[in-house]
Amino acid sequence: MATSVRKKHGGVENPKRFQTDEFKSRLAPIRQCLRDDDILDDTITESHLGTMVSSLIQFQEDYLGLEAQEKATSEGIHLPCVRIPANFFEDMDTYGPLQLIIEACMRFKRDRDWRRIDFKNSGKKSKHFEVVQYISKFLQERQVWEIPIIWFGDSVSEERRAELGDIVQRKGGVVCDNKSDAKYVLDESKIHDDREDKGYLRTLGIRNNVARVHWWYYPDSYDSWINSDDVLGELDPDEEPPKQWHLATRWIEDLALYNEWMNPIDYDIAEEATTQSSEGGEGTQESGRKRSRQTDGMKNGQETKKRRRDSQAGTMENGDVETTDGTGSSIILKLKAKVSRSGSRTLESTAGADESDGAEGR
Repeated sequence: MATSVRKKHGGVENPKRFQTDEFKSRLAPIRQCLRDDDILDDTITESHLGTMVSSLIQFQEDYLGLEAQEKATSEGIHLPCVRIPANFFEDMDTYGPLQLIIEACMRFKRDRDWRRIDFKNSGKKSKHFEVVQYISKFLQERQVWEIPIIWFGDSVSEERRAELGDIVQRKGGVVCDNKSDAKYVLDESKIHDDREDKGYLRTLGIRNNVARVHWWYYPDSYDSWINSDDVLGELDPDEEPPKQWHLATRWIEDLALYNEWMNPIDYDIAEEATTQSSEGGEGTQESGRKRSRQTDGMKNGQETKKRRRDSQAGTMENGDVETTDGTGSSIILKLKAKVSRSGSRTLESTAGADESDGAEGR
């Protein structure tokens, strides 16, 4: 399962954005809802919440990310929990995933009589794992995070089923006995066997000369901003996710590699199989399906497949999103996410140049 590692890891891309006026103004409705529900008191400000959110994201990268997973694997141990989906931290709708993440943190703190939750305190790492586990369970109970239910097809040997099934269960998924009960049907496929990083990407949003992109076969926490001139084609059109996905088994292998449930679009073999059949050979399956970043002054690759978001991430439409372009500049992106059964809705993010050291909790 070897793969190259991008310079952009899945941590906090720009910590400053969590303390900008724009970000805090978007947190204000969430804070007000939590105050109305007696989850927060007046002493906890938007600045406190922004610091807690950014430190939680970084904690996941430091102790539940790729390097932590590789270290655990080399030592023959298992990480205590899987990462919370990155998309949840970008959804700033009231009663959306981010609000529920904050609510779960506050409930955990109150139930255990903590003065504050400080994810930056490495001395409490084991306790903070408990917080992440609590958040995950809270999101699942609120039907925001849908537990992946998986069925293995006939192409998967008994030995492979045991190996992959063990990974699924350790990462919080379920292997079912009946295909009709599964959200994800997995089969072996040569289409997704190529481990060479060719820079394939999917465009999530474009504003001015900057594009928000998702890299194929990398977790959503690796999504980043690049120059839109490096991307061939326009913003990918939306397409409703299928009721049942048909994916390559690599989806589970990469889950084990990154300790993060991967974006199923990258591993879809239902569309790829159709394309391959219509084009008459295996050698053409990449054409017309993926978009690559420009290299050596030339744009390589073709248009990507239609963008479909899984039940963990929602589906994106028009709307306002403020975020950064990776350089610290603030921009507004026109995006929105449809409400899915998982409860994930609006993709929102803010950016700016200011930063403060607000303490978490009380």
